[in-house]
Amino acid sequence: MPVILECEGNYNNMRGGDPKLPMCPTCKVFFDPYRSGFPGRVKSKYDISITSEHMHLASPRLKEFLDETCTSPIEYFETGGGYFVLRPKREIVLDMRGFMIDGTALCKTCGEPNGVYSDIQGEVKILAGRQPVGPLEMVRSRQRFGERRQRDFLIIIGDQLAESLCRGKFTGLSI
Repeated sequence: MPVILECEGNYNNMRGGDPKLPMCPTCKVFFDPYRSGFPGRVKSKYDISITSEHMHLASPRLKEFLDETCTSPIEYFETGGGYFVLRPKREIVLDMRGFMIDGTALCKTCGEPNGVYSDIQGEVKILAGRQPVGPLEMVRSRQRFGERRQRDFLIIIGDQLAESLCRGKFTGLSI
């Protein structure tokens, strides 16, 4: 059964507080926060952590492990500090009935949820008829969660990849 990759916060602000990225004029969510580079020398004390913008930051050790173990493609964006922002290339659509969301109305301009992701009930479910997450895969949700500009996808990993990550004793991991 796939699980959500949960990790410690590192409180890094990847964009320095003033990103110049295209955003929805109505709800102010960024259309593609990965389009431009990540300035600064961002590091973390963890192998895997999450930034204030909800981006997953990986150590060189974790990147090497994923390159050897993961069966699905992952994009890596260098931060300048030797760490990498992770973005799985494969995208899935989650069944939102398993989530609790505050304010579930969709933005009339861009279609993104206006709500704030708050909690998950039960297991991660993919919409019926969609390809499942393989045991050694890492994928991202089509839906993005968080507040306004600080919103990003969830990373979902297969059960065998989750077990391997736990055995590897990667710091910052909360599976």
